[in-house]
Amino acid sequence: MTTAPSYPLEVQVRGGGLLTTIQDLGRYGYAHLGFSPCGAADRVAARIANQLVGNPEEAPLLEVTLLGPTLQFSERAVVAITGSFIDCSLDGQSIPTWQSIEVQAGSALRLGATVQNARSYVAIAGRLRSEPVLGSFSTDLGAGVGPLGGRALLPGDVLSWDAMTPGASRRADQQTLALLYNRGPLRVTPGPHLDHFSALARGHFLSKRFVVTHQSNRSGLRLHGEPLPGEHQTQLLTEGVPLGAVQVPGDGLPVILFVDQQTTGGYPVIASVISADLHRVAQMLPNHEAWFEELTFGNAIQELRRREDLLSKVVVQGRAPFSAAAGNP
Repeated sequence: MTTAPSYPLEVQVRGGGLLTTIQDLGRYGYAHLGFSPCGAADRVAARIANQLVGNPEEAPLLEVTLLGPTLQFSERAVVAITGSFIDCSLDGQSIPTWQSIEVQAGSALRLGATVQNARSYVAIAGRLRSEPVLGSFSTDLGAGVGPLGGRALLPGDVLSWDAMTPGASRRADQQTLALLYNRGPLRVTPGPHLDHFSALARGHFLSKRFVVTHQSNRSGLRLHGEPLPGEHQTQLLTEGVPLGAVQVPGDGLPVILFVDQQTTGGYPVIASVISADLHRVAQMLPNHEAWFEELTFGNAIQELRRREDLLSKVVVQGRAPFSAAAGNP
């Protein structure tokens, strides 16, 4: 956590990008009122970005989807860009991702298109000058709750920070990143409605590959492929659904509920993506393949502990040589 003296910093939004929002690690405890968790879709990348600039891991930052913003800084600042590799430049010069970068007063940071994955994150050292809503700085686009009235960034917006003076340079270890962003199956635990699915349907779910469709967003990822056979078309009484639940509606094609999900649902849940893999769901694009591997609840806990261990040592001191492949695990 940063403890150096702070000073006022204004960040002017010259271009908002396709969908750039302020997020933290989520708004929890209000599902009974209909508020989804929201927060950073890729919490791993968000936490690492904040580590790189010396912020608390739960500090608010910017989430960039597909095409990034252009930001101009009134004073010097320290920033870090993580998540999907993205074409980014500072005053026209390419800069690396996954490490801390010092920005000078008056400089413009431009983020272009993400490469291979869906989302990038921009952390700024210091504290955002905004008040939390229901304990969180997360933007809830559906409810219109959060900073900027719960909307995405627009040209002309001005974001205010209590900025921190630069500290030691930090970078993310590429080998550890590769372990955090492995490209294997999405691991799941059994869902609460397995009795609504035949053994054939369960076997189908775990043996077939699906494709992410263009009807996917922060609320959920719709998958296309060979529909599950069986009795999944049964409608259930509406009940609470967890983050990462894999619902199977009447067409037999799975839907992974995500950070802006509805808090209740009536479709049977065949499985839930384990917490240790949710950040990988965040980076999936249309036409990416998704397939599933079932774990026991005990193994899921072990994998979460393993992820947290990797996160505890992913950030190291110093800078890394810039390469186009860096930050694209």
